[in-house]
Amino acid sequence: MGKVKKEVFLASILLGILSFALTVKACGQSVDSVYMEINKYVDNESHCEIIVAQSVLECGWYKYAPAMECNNIFGMMKRDPNDGSRYILQVFDSWQHCVAEYYRQIYSRYTGGDYYQFLLDLPYATSKYVDKVKPIVNQLFNERRNQQ
Repeated sequence: MGKVKKEVFLASILLGILSFALTVKACGQSVDSVYMEINKYVDNESHCEIIVAQSVLECGWYKYAPAMECNNIFGMMKRDPNDGSRYILQVFDSWQHCVAEYYRQIYSRYTGGDYYQFLLDLPYATSKYVDKVKPIVNQLFNERRNQQ
């Protein structure tokens, strides 16, 4: 690769990284903002914490590029309209719309009991998934609980 081509290639990579960083910052997700948005739909504090932890896990602390480009903080999938045997990431106008859709598609089915068990009973989560969510809940919210 020639020197000029290499410099152009490196410049395009840096521009891509900068563009992504600005996009993530412009989206405005943070644990607190996502918690507040979820709390508009869910009034159970421990459920809000679990759902926030799911979003953190699914989109890599709000940094996973495909999720951020789709405003899909839960990694929610849908059938590909062109190939019904495949699933693709759902695309949302904003991450707030993704929260509303999580409520509509998932939380609205909750009828009581242990929320982790509810997730396991859906075709949504596996025991390994729940085992990954629980430490995130503890990491994010134990400090908050200790301050109260």
